[in-house]
Amino acid sequence: MKVMTISDNPLLNSGLARVHRHVLDGLISEKHTIYPCVWFGYDSQQIQKLRNKEKVDEIFYKGKKMFALPKENQAGMMATSQIVEDLNPDWVITIGDYWNFFFFKSLKTRMDYSFKWFPYLTIEQENIDDKWKPLFEHADLIASPTHFGVDSIQKFGVKAHYVPYGVDPVFKPLDPEKRKEIRQERGLSEKVRFITVAQNTVRKNLPSIFFAVKELVSRNKNLADKLSFHIHTNLSARDPLESYVYDLLKLAEQLNIMEYFTFPMSDTSIFSKTCPVDEEMALEYGISDYLLLPSSSEGFGLPILEAMACGVPCVGANNTGITEHLASRGILIDTKPEIYPPCLFVNAVDGYTVADAIEKATLITNCDKYTAMAEESKKYAAQMTWKGMSNKLLELIKEVRKDISIPIEVV
Repeated sequence: MKVMTISDNPLLNSGLARVHRHVLDGLISEKHTIYPCVWFGYDSQQIQKLRNKEKVDEIFYKGKKMFALPKENQAGMMATSQIVEDLNPDWVITIGDYWNFFFFKSLKTRMDYSFKWFPYLTIEQENIDDKWKPLFEHADLIASPTHFGVDSIQKFGVKAHYVPYGVDPVFKPLDPEKRKEIRQERGLSEKVRFITVAQNTVRKNLPSIFFAVKELVSRNKNLADKLSFHIHTNLSARDPLESYVYDLLKLAEQLNIMEYFTFPMSDTSIFSKTCPVDEEMALEYGISDYLLLPSSSEGFGLPILEAMACGVPCVGANNTGITEHLASRGILIDTKPEIYPPCLFVNAVDGYTVADAIEKATLITNCDKYTAMAEESKKYAAQMTWKGMSNKLLELIKEVRKDISIPIEVV
């Protein structure tokens, strides 16, 4: 079987890159012919060559050549159409947000010959606009990594399958003695440490953590002084399209709360290229008491699963896939309806509700409830494996009938 995949470059360390990597591993292990197509992974010079239709440097994943796709809608659509036409795959698996693949319904190659399209979708909002229904109906097979995503898609009367992501085996509880030693070295012995791993974008709501700490300092400084926040993110956004994102260092300075924070990353907007190796990240989770994720929405939330696998409970916003991860095994932050660009209704958080959740978490850190949450978190994460994900995707593909059903209308 010839399979073309489209997502982030699997050699990077973004969430979608990690998912793409494990999908490819499953296909390779089953001896399928694969054609990985990637949005990211080329420097600006190579991207300019792509735009000019010039030859770019070849990159490989486990000996398999990867095909570059420009991210721009029109250029990406044309490049995708050309690659599909050249390679003539049996299946195209797209991994990511559905709006990145809006053009699939009108691809000329979908009409010229039969290939099956399998979107593996992250869903970040409950009420998807009706305009997307024809795109979902056009797919031969749909899966989502959360029950939230499955339910959102099925509101259109379109069948979707639940296929959760996995967690890498490197993420596991830290040896208690080593944990104690490292925490002592870093001056954390008497602290409650919260770690946040997320890109600094509006959707992640990272400024709410800073306003929450400011609120806690004014509310209960004795409690605030017991806290430490390790923020693993790009500190500011240099991309003009994200000019509205706070410079987090300046924000901490302006609020006079810098003493409560550590920032391991340099000031860069390229989050996926500057993440530490997994072993380093597992250690950072292991010496923490909680993962803190105040996102207004999450397609899945891989850091949640990674922290849980390390035996670290999570504090997260009560919305989208976060809720199903943390129900009965974490602390949910109260949310309220807001509009998130581009005009999507989400359940967002503010500094006051984040402060409430942090305070609640801090007060139970040494209690039986905390121990129970940690144990339940480990059990939950243990159910999620990358092998299980890839096996399920391949199983679904095998179940689809061999004849192709492709809409005849091109729009």
